[in-house]
Amino acid sequence: MKRTTYLITLFCYLLTTALIGRLAFLYYNRSLAFFTVKDVIKTELLGLPMDTVIVSAIVFLPVVLTLLSCLWPRLAMRRILGPYLWLVIFLALCITCADFIMYEHWKFKLDASIFAYMSEPGEMSSSEPMSYLVSRIGLSVLAACLAGVIAVFLTPKSFAPGKASGGKRSVQKKENKWLLAIVPVLCLLPLALGLTGIIGEGLAFRKVQIANKNFSVHHNIFLSHAAVNPVLHMVHSMWLYRQPASEQFRLMERKEAKALCTSLFPVETEDLTDTLFTTTRPNILTLQIESMGAVFVESLGGEQAQATGKMSGEPETVTPEVCRWMARGLNFTKAYATSFRTDRGTVSVVSGQLSFPTVSLMMEDSVLTLMEQGKGLPALPTTLTKAGYTTCYLYGGNPDFMNKGRYLSAAGYQKILGIEDIDVKEEERDGWGANDSIAFERLFTYVTEKKAKEQHPWYVGFQTMSSHEPWDVPYSRLWEQIPNAFAYTDHCLGQFLDRLSRTEAWDKLIVVIFADHGYPYHQFYDNPEFFHIPLFIVGGALKKTGDINTLISQSDIAATLLAQMNISHRHFPWSRNVFSENYTKPFIYASYPSGVVLKDNRGFSMYDLQSGTFTSKPDAKREELLKAVLQDSYENL
Repeated sequence: MKRTTYLITLFCYLLTTALIGRLAFLYYNRSLAFFTVKDVIKTELLGLPMDTVIVSAIVFLPVVLTLLSCLWPRLAMRRILGPYLWLVIFLALCITCADFIMYEHWKFKLDASIFAYMSEPGEMSSSEPMSYLVSRIGLSVLAACLAGVIAVFLTPKSFAPGKASGGKRSVQKKENKWLLAIVPVLCLLPLALGLTGIIGEGLAFRKVQIANKNFSVHHNIFLSHAAVNPVLHMVHSMWLYRQPASEQFRLMERKEAKALCTSLFPVETEDLTDTLFTTTRPNILTLQIESMGAVFVESLGGEQAQATGKMSGEPETVTPEVCRWMARGLNFTKAYATSFRTDRGTVSVVSGQLSFPTVSLMMEDSVLTLMEQGKGLPALPTTLTKAGYTTCYLYGGNPDFMNKGRYLSAAGYQKILGIEDIDVKEEERDGWGANDSIAFERLFTYVTEKKAKEQHPWYVGFQTMSSHEPWDVPYSRLWEQIPNAFAYTDHCLGQFLDRLSRTEAWDKLIVVIFADHGYPYHQFYDNPEFFHIPLFIVGGALKKTGDINTLISQSDIAATLLAQMNISHRHFPWSRNVFSENYTKPFIYASYPSGVVLKDNRGFSMYDLQSGTFTSKPDAKREELLKAVLQDSYENL
């Protein structure tokens, strides 16, 4: 009876810990979504099967040792199980705490991708003040340690018969050892063996239904994510990321997926229905703006914000300079990012590549090795170099972070200038590197003094950084910290363009300005407007101005630019020239770790990978196209 009581107690304790972890997730992130007590109860019930699977895995070893104690009653249970239980529970609680803490910033469940970013802890800490990180990490470790200690003390030292008073062993009824083993086996061993089979086959999500389908189609995908057990999600993602790309998403027959994608990505798009530039060899400057989604751009339907010192009255435009220059140039009003992070957005623009929910191409050594050998992904700087351009990338931060420098070099940038190359004083730096005013100043000097003297056409890439956590900027126009950081970047951009437009370099120049991705400000990944970004072109070599209301993806920038320059883009299979007569099916495709979205002129479809369901209004045709792009892009990877 002691053995059965111990196993049931341990199982219930671990299950309760998992349920409390889900409550902590909901409470910590309560500002992200509205939910009721009924929603909380439903979330717990939906997550219970997943919690049961993980708990069953943890108690597998205690069950085995409890069975063995029927044969050897003096087996030292606590001495053997103590370290195991403490370590496993400590790791599980650390994953649980990290999941709900990081969800506040990332808006998706913690998965195996975190290990890639952990290689640069110094850069990761730039997103938040050190006091924030220390306090969260400290509390998480303390809670994990305490939970592990409790489990250890729940485990008896052994199941040997106790002693009666006077030191004599108490008289025990003769028990059948095999009968003692039956109850623990019947109670828990099938659950543990079931989990072993599930994870072994790599079907954990499908067999335990990681998120109930009925939940996913409701308005609040946040609750669906809350229902997912973070440990099971981490284990599954570690398994998934190790699978061959072609096997990760098999949603239809390969021929069917290929045929559907061929209609969406036509090969012949090198013709032009309109010419944008005064020359086929303009100098090119691309400005990649950190995190500036359309939510901060009023002319794209974005929000306003309250000015500093004004608690009432009319709010102000967050990015007036972006709006002003959009009106002066060629403005793509329906431009969308392909992903949610800079590493993926950069690859989409430079290589004309779609993004992947489970893969960051910039972080894949095999991808970069192929590029360094002149194979694999195409790249805009390599193509322009062959056309006679000199190329350079200027970045006010550390170019080695997340393999960025290696990717840019493999992509064909002949020179990469990081923070150590552009003379930035210590007082001019923030957590990520040079603030935007300093970085733009260095860019202006480089373009007007060095590049302007070159006889060959040139291409320079540039990325801003200040509109990023922790939002500390030397500027205070708006009351709220996040919009104010974007207002600062907007201010720096406006000053830069105003100065540049008054120089001789402007006459032969086109400046392509776009965001690398959006930011979840008053919106969520399940809203396709998260991916809506500014994209516009200005410059003295620009012949056409006005609004272009055609859907265009970040990945289409490469083909669209090359087509205007009469340079072939056939080697960019996922990039489309939006000014081609064959661009007859405008759509955008974007991804984030737990889903993908496809938007066309009729609406959008969103596919949640965690539940395997569509979380948008049904549209069978568009849903088939989305699944085809998801599958075919992975098979081509």
